[in-house]
Amino acid sequence: MDAGVIEPGTDAYDRLIFGKPHPLGVTYGNRMASEGSHAALAAATNLLRKAMRELEGGRAEQAGVYIGKAVALPFDDFERAAPAARAATALLFDDLVDALEETTEGDSRWIGAVRATTARSEGPGKSELNHLLVDISNDYELSTAELRTVKRICADSEDAPRLVDVAADDPDLAGRVTAILEICLIFRAEISAR
Repeated sequence: MDAGVIEPGTDAYDRLIFGKPHPLGVTYGNRMASEGSHAALAAATNLLRKAMRELEGGRAEQAGVYIGKAVALPFDDFERAAPAARAATALLFDDLVDALEETTEGDSRWIGAVRATTARSEGPGKSELNHLLVDISNDYELSTAELRTVKRICADSEDAPRLVDVAADDPDLAGRVTAILEICLIFRAEISAR
């Protein structure tokens, strides 16, 4: 940073623009970055939903075009992650949590669908699924049987980094995103079959 340049997101910048620092310590730059993060995530989510429809329809080439566009979105410095990585992870998390929340006590459909999905999965998609299962087991009240199943599933998982921790310039980012979308489709099919 140049000594004479006032950077957005600093108290000096807020004083210059608004005449005073933000009273809550929230700077104009942070608000803008947050809005930019939201827009990038929404764009990536939209593209990946289109990609999933194409994958579901057996049109992998067109799905790849959408995934490529999502992966090409600029790295989100505010969230410190690629928007495509955040969106793919959120889509899978939402599917898992929606299925969990639709079950009643004693209803094992969602965990059965998880077991079936992991049996049909491998590589980075399965690894991300396992990371999310650990998150869910920490954040949601699961039955003892569900917790045992999650521990069993995750015990034999690869120690791969979370997708959001993968560098935006990772040459396999598109492949990892694709793997997660495929896991989403497998899980949706498994939960629908129950």
